Amino acid sequence: MATKRKGKTVPCEGCRERKKKCTAGQPCERCKRLGIQCYYLKPVAPPKLESIESVNHQEIQMHVEVLEDIMRNMEREMYLLNATTTTTATATNRFFSQHEMTSNWQLKLGKDGGISINTDILSYANLLKHVEALGNLSNTIPIIKQPTLASLSAGGGYLHRNVLYTVVRRGNFRAILGCIQNEARKQIISACTMTPPPSAAAQQQPFVVFEKKDLALQLVNAYFGCRFLHRVVFHQKTFFDMFVKGRSDLEASPVVCAVAAAVLTMHCKHVIACVPYDQQLGLGEYYFDKARYAVSLQFDEPSMETMIAYLFMSLYKSNLLRPQDANMYLEIAIRIRQILAETVYKHPPPLPIYSTQPNTRLHAGFQDCVQFIQFINNQRGVPAKNLNPSRNKPSMLNQENSTFKQLFQEICAETYDPKPLPDESRQTVRAILKEHYVGRIARVVGPYFRRVRWSETDLIPLSFLMKTEEDLNQLYFCQIPLDFRLAPSIFEDGISDAEFRKRLLEDGRTDINSVTIAARYYQSLLALHEPFQPTIRRSQEGDANVLSVHALRAQEVCYKCSIIVVRLLEFQCTILEACTIPTPSLLCAWDTLMRNSCLGMDQDDLDAAGVTNYLSAKDIELAREYAVRCIEVLRRGYLFNGAEREVFEYYEKIETQLLTALCKSASPTAKYWEPVSNW
Repeated sequence: MATKRKGKTVPCEGCRERKKKCTAGQPCERCKRLGIQCYYLKPVAPPKLESIESVNHQEIQMHVEVLEDIMRNMEREMYLLNATTTTTATATNRFFSQHEMTSNWQLKLGKDGGISINTDILSYANLLKHVEALGNLSNTIPIIKQPTLASLSAGGGYLHRNVLYTVVRRGNFRAILGCIQNEARKQIISACTMTPPPSAAAQQQPFVVFEKKDLALQLVNAYFGCRFLHRVVFHQKTFFDMFVKGRSDLEASPVVCAVAAAVLTMHCKHVIACVPYDQQLGLGEYYFDKARYAVSLQFDEPSMETMIAYLFMSLYKSNLLRPQDANMYLEIAIRIRQILAETVYKHPPPLPIYSTQPNTRLHAGFQDCVQFIQFINNQRGVPAKNLNPSRNKPSMLNQENSTFKQLFQEICAETYDPKPLPDESRQTVRAILKEHYVGRIARVVGPYFRRVRWSETDLIPLSFLMKTEEDLNQLYFCQIPLDFRLAPSIFEDGISDAEFRKRLLEDGRTDINSVTIAARYYQSLLALHEPFQPTIRRSQEGDANVLSVHALRAQEVCYKCSIIVVRLLEFQCTILEACTIPTPSLLCAWDTLMRNSCLGMDQDDLDAAGVTNYLSAKDIELAREYAVRCIEVLRRGYLFNGAEREVFEYYEKIETQLLTALCKSASPTAKYWEPVSNW
């Protein structure tokens, strides 16, 4: 409606455009008489001061970093100029005198602006000698000019992609493949020695099922109290209305049994309160067999219930590192999903949203299964090259069925973007929005990672890097709401760990969701610059190259971000007591810290490799300290399930080697089968 402002009536837009008198009201008399729409402009609220301050802080920080890079580059150029000008002339004269060559050349400028050079070269052999002399001479005169941000940005320059330091990530990948091979051998032995599985009526219940009543319901509640908030796959009320309420025997529900089996393998510490750690594998098999039997009774009935059951059976097998079985159940779930999409959900009603959200949210579960199979096939993250071709690397994709491969790829390409519903708790709404903003970060950096990690060429456009970093900063500092952003002062340079934790605790927005988003942002920023860090040459052969401004900036950004990521994940699993941490973010930061630790290199090696030009002794010592702390973060933030013994032993070996290299004694390590008791 029209409002009073300084004694004047604010007209509606129709009267204002026609310069007519407005009588106020909704609609006003003129618009009502003409039968046109009557609307008023809504006053725009000024931007919040906190948002302006965070944006200004980020812009100023970026300008300062650019100026620091340019100053370092200028200092290096001046140093090289002072070091080489005294020897250039004598070296040139000595070279020409040794080869008995004259250089009576004349440079002439024509009236039309052309340039001509008259030389005394009379034969082809003489020409070759001059070419060879000039080529050798160019090695004695260093090219001082280095690319600057302004010149490369304007001219569309390229950066050279270096080989990534992926010792920890590559070892993790190989350890998981080892677990898969061991699980496959166990299955072969079991198939040769065991009798066929008994029917559901003849199955013997584990003792813990007799001991605790409604154990399946307890496991489902544990799932919705923890892992559900990490990855929102259901609408909780709809799930309980469909599969829990009104059922006298929950173990007769294939969905309840499949969820109960899957949650026992989801690295959740809260499950230990229901089932002891050493009984979880056996109980998981029990619930999986119950789910398989129950869903087999309605195999030919494509429904939401059968799709969810097969999906969580696939998740169960994925968590146990059995990709062949996971792929089989996933294929069935995808086919049921397609049938439902072409029948039940082909023309969904416009209202309410409750009818479509359960099916939409299940896409997250499909993505998790697909991404696991892609990871096993070395198709996700940093590709692990130099794999032994003779290894029996499992191949999960059905190469003969192109239709299924297309569905498989469509699931990867689809966007998982659930919408909060009015009946959901604030905790669930924040978890959903956290997934939304993490997905937006992934969509910003995804094209860049595919270009850098999978491209055949080593030349990456600088404009691509700068545009991706600009979009990433714009998303985190401007588009993500303040409720999901941590204060910029928390990440100030040079503050101690105690001050870092203090500022996090004092920030009212600090929770698992905001910390997860911040860790993902800084890990993405680290991964953007990771390929352009200076290469640490451990051999003393070859001349030291002059570092570009981009290599120095990549080194600085990756160094800072790796420490920030470890600090955030450490805070998440200790102070916030999160059940799990994003291990890809930890492994990315860990690799950078291991690289900056320069293990096995003394001071002479560091000087010869030129490491001291961008890493001080204090920086190396701090990187080693945080590399050791990554072990404790992993120990507290990731609960290995019964199928991941080889992965646990791999990290135990890394801990031993790292502490030995640093001449430190090993701290008491929790045993594999006692992951929580020794904390």
